[in-house]
Amino acid sequence: MPKTLRIDLPPELMDRLLTVGEVQQLLAVSRSKVYQLVEAGLFPHLRIRGSIRIRQGALEEYLKQCEVG
Repeated sequence: MPKTLRIDLPPELMDRLLTVGEVQQLLAVSRSKVYQLVEAGLFPHLRIRGSIRIRQGALEEYLKQCEVG
């Protein structure tokens, strides 16, 4: 029987992980703009085997900070 790896994540990491492409579509910006936002530290992110993933909650927090009025 193959071994199963179980990872217990804390609740704050249970958000859906979004790809750069998904964030690009949600924000209606270019992929390079998403990478710029990540590199500027505006989105806490994960790197999984070289791929960037952004927590949905982090994106929502960023959008709240961008609201005007």
